Amino acid sequence: MGTLNLTREQRHAVDVASDLGNIKNPTAISGPAGSGKTLVAAVAAEQLASQGTLFEDTADERVYLVTYTNELVNYVSRQLPDIIGSETAHVAVRTVHA
Repeated sequence: MGTLNLTREQRHAVDVASDLGNIKNPTAISGPAGSGKTLVAAVAAEQLASQGTLFEDTADERVYLVTYTNELVNYVSRQLPDIIGSETAHVAVRTVHA
């Protein structure tokens, strides 16, 4: 992951979303257009993926970013390599309906 300049609020959202003690409670990230929701979600996913085993009873080591539209799935999927680098294999982007 490259050098990212997150705001204090964005860093707090990343910390909450990537806290393994909170893993069974999904984190919703909301805000207006351009507020950095995609960046926050991607950085949180990268941090979760880099922590290793999330669930003891599964071989599927993926972090899922869930969105509402296929357009956003495509956008986020294109942005992931630039945001999180090598952890992209462990992050899946899907619609809520998938």
